Amino acid sequence: GWQSAHGPFWEGPFEVHAAVGNTAFRLMPEEAYFRRDSAFSHEALPEPQGLELCFESSVELHLLRARGWQALPVPFQTWRRLDKAGRQQLLSEALGSPPALAESS
Repeated sequence: GWQSAHGPFWEGPFEVHAAVGNTAFRLMPEEAYFRRDSAFSHEALPEPQGLELCFESSVELHLLRARGWQALPVPFQTWRRLDKAGRQQLLSEALGSPPALAESS
């Protein structure tokens, strides 16, 4: 559960901002995305609508996956807009856990 969360730490040349089990979360700045639409999404999604990770950021996630991590990007702007409960819900959904688990810790 959330008690096993740790980070930030370095995995080789890559910074992992938080990890739970074998899932690594990386906060990605807005510059790490190519814009497909006119505005940065305000929704709490693992990858904002209308945006996709640039090649360099995608490769970094791929290399973390090659090291055994389930690497997930978290857009920094999305993270910054969320309150504590929203952050826990975003991470719970990314981990495939019901949000109630996050609220109990």
